[in-house]
Amino acid sequence: MVPKKTFLVVLFSAITFTVFAQTVTKTFVDYYDKPADRTTASFYIETFKTNDTAVYWQRKKYYNDTVPAALAATGKSKEAEGLIKEGAFVYYYKNGIKEKEGNYSNNLKEGEWKEWNEQGKLSVLNHFKKDKMMGKNIRWFSNGSVYDSTILDDSGNGKSFGFYEDGAKEGEGNYIAGDKNGLWIYYYRTAKNKKSIEVNYEMDSAMSYTCYTETGEVQTKDCFFEKEAAFAGGDAGWITYLIKKLTDKSKIYTKHLKKGEAYTAIVKFVVDKEGNTTDIKVENPRNEKVDELAIKIIENSPKWIPAIQYNRKVSAYRRQPITFQVSEE
Repeated sequence: MVPKKTFLVVLFSAITFTVFAQTVTKTFVDYYDKPADRTTASFYIETFKTNDTAVYWQRKKYYNDTVPAALAATGKSKEAEGLIKEGAFVYYYKNGIKEKEGNYSNNLKEGEWKEWNEQGKLSVLNHFKKDKMMGKNIRWFSNGSVYDSTILDDSGNGKSFGFYEDGAKEGEGNYIAGDKNGLWIYYYRTAKNKKSIEVNYEMDSAMSYTCYTETGEVQTKDCFFEKEAAFAGGDAGWITYLIKKLTDKSKIYTKHLKKGEAYTAIVKFVVDKEGNTTDIKVENPRNEKVDELAIKIIENSPKWIPAIQYNRKVSAYRRQPITFQVSEE
């Protein structure tokens, strides 16, 4: 008997694959996540959606001064430009150590936020409601002593105390609805418990203030709530200084740039309490020799007038773009 032939019929169902094209949007921003020119921006943001039904954009923020770029933050955004932050965020130092973490709701801080110093030690513990501080908030110096302590109720009402590293009082005042309100008193560091200034606040705005000398007398001259560090010769004098230095050093930097090339070094530095320029760094290093020259220009700067906060001299950061340009001739 001849066996019947068996035929195996395999049916293939038609399967349609939809490939999701991931589009990446790149936005250059400053320190405050405001749009900035790509040559002077401190960071850039890249956003993308993981699929076509995703509500939020994945958001990655990078330092705009390293190759390859170092990751500065991760989180989500409500729009493609990455300017409206939403949900959990983690920020990083350039060395990859976590700097801070917390949550946003419609670009406003919500809930618990923590910050760490570059050694990985907790330095800030804050609580927010719609970007206003609430609950228990504390900051520490690197040596572990308390920098300031602010205890607020659920309505944002309470008191805040600030301290110097040796434990002496730095300032004290009240919060109402999460804002500084009423009389705040700040103290000198060198003359312990001597008032430097009394400030009357309304909703975080200084409405009036009275300054005091380190001997406790009312200060009628040069009373400042806040004042930025300034070049001794003013803005015009600073520009004149930069132009002169760039002109004097032109034979040096032209060796390291191409004809017609313009190179901008963004220099970050500190003007200390004595008016000296210190801690000088180029934020976006890309040309070692020219960057070194930019640092030297700031380093050799004449004296500055120190910044003032609460009628006290303080160290303050400055940022200065310096553009080196070679003619095409």
